[in-house]
Amino acid sequence: MHGQGWKVSRDERRLIVVVPEPYVLPLPELLRDLIASTPGAATRQLPRGPVAVFPGDCGVLVADKLGVEIPGWPAPALASTLSPSLYDYQRECIEFVLARRAALVALPMGTGKTRVAIEACRTGGAEKIVVVGPNVAKGVWRSQVARWAPEWPVAFLESRDPGKWLALRRRDAYGVLIDNIDVVQRARVLVVSYDVVAAWSEWLCGYAPDAVVFDEIHRVKNARAKKTEAIFGLPNTPNSRRLIWDLDRRNALRIALDGTPLENSPIELYSVLCCLRPAWYGTRYSFGHAYCGAVENEFGTDYSGKSREDELHARFEDIAFRRPKEVLLPNLPPKTRHVVRVAIKDPRKATRPLNLR
Repeated sequence: MHGQGWKVSRDERRLIVVVPEPYVLPLPELLRDLIASTPGAATRQLPRGPVAVFPGDCGVLVADKLGVEIPGWPAPALASTLSPSLYDYQRECIEFVLARRAALVALPMGTGKTRVAIEACRTGGAEKIVVVGPNVAKGVWRSQVARWAPEWPVAFLESRDPGKWLALRRRDAYGVLIDNIDVVQRARVLVVSYDVVAAWSEWLCGYAPDAVVFDEIHRVKNARAKKTEAIFGLPNTPNSRRLIWDLDRRNALRIALDGTPLENSPIELYSVLCCLRPAWYGTRYSFGHAYCGAVENEFGTDYSGKSREDELHARFEDIAFRRPKEVLLPNLPPKTRHVVRVAIKDPRKATRPLNLR
């Protein structure tokens, strides 16, 4: 089993080794000896099985003894590659994301989550980037990419029939006939809305993006919704033609953005977490019974409660970067100004004076 079956994740504080399935109990002798000889190492029992936790500076030792590759190890030296105009918390957030390869950026609204995602993709060397978000955010992504990465062409994926849409020709803003497929192939950033991403899921797997950004990830909080299942497949059921399983298999960069990832009960976190690490959180049933105080009633199972909050909080903090707004405000300027361009379909209205009273 040397180098086979071990799954390792890391952050700046610790390494987590998931025990291979055939050796869940008892722990493999190799791992027991390594824990016994490493100060600060320990085992923990999680719903997915036992894991071994090592101090963060043991990467070389663990990689050598277990014969594994550890994502993000050694940690990249980012200080010299990041833009000097970034705020300190943005730089910290980018390092957090790149160290894990899958993370939730849960910063408050207006603190630069979009730029964090752009800079993380740039620093991580992503050449093919896909942004999945609400339809109203398309213009925001076009303007933010034009501001922070003007050399990156942007294209929007439309329609629920990808094959037909890619074969179409249309006129651009200058009246020149262009093929949709040519626009998509030249683009470095593809933006697709949650409304149509289910139709594009298989095409995106073939496209093999280096990074995917899920904007406003709470849009898929209902794990039972047909849209969520169509986009992400069934959790704990690997399917290489579903987007999240393809990304997980290739260890592509996955970034989720949301200021309010949890609005009501912990069960809403389930599909959000599975978007980032689909194999880590079990089934909705096991997650609900572990963390949502599941209660059986005449209508089925009620997952609106909460239980084992400390354990869920620890697992959430391992994948989410959060800072309260009161901590960030001292680092932010008192006011920022942005130009928002609005498309007006009726040209006659564009010449009318605005009545702002």
